[in-house]
Amino acid sequence: MNRRQLIMSTAATALAVSASPTLARQSIGSLMPQPPVAKKIPVVIEQLGRTRTDDYQWMKDDNWQAVLRDPTLIKAEVKEHLTAENAYREAIMASTLPLQETMFAEMRGRIIIRVGLDPRTASTSRSISNNDCVTAVDNEVT
Repeated sequence: MNRRQLIMSTAATALAVSASPTLARQSIGSLMPQPPVAKKIPVVIEQLGRTRTDDYQWMKDDNWQAVLRDPTLIKAEVKEHLTAENAYREAIMASTLPLQETMFAEMRGRIIIRVGLDPRTASTSRSISNNDCVTAVDNEVT
């Protein structure tokens, strides 16, 4: 099979799979979790002489600043949707957990920590100057 035939057969297969969800599930081999779909509640907003429709305004809490300070105040329907999105992300990313842990360990091993400061509470607004005593954390990735 030459390159053109390979490309055409791949394109035909992709078209068939996209046209038939059943065929897509069969070709993948296992049923992939479906992402949660947020409901649409259209709200027409007029601002500065322009009109727009916001289908997802229901997700914005009227007291969003208080919700930022105390997340327990979030609307129940918004929390339910966010929980479903997080569960979907966990399911999709589950196969990458070993890679995530390896990458995290490598990044952690490259961090420069100021001696005498707890890196969890150190301010990131100030850069390290030449006069600061620094040490590089040299951890091997296992």
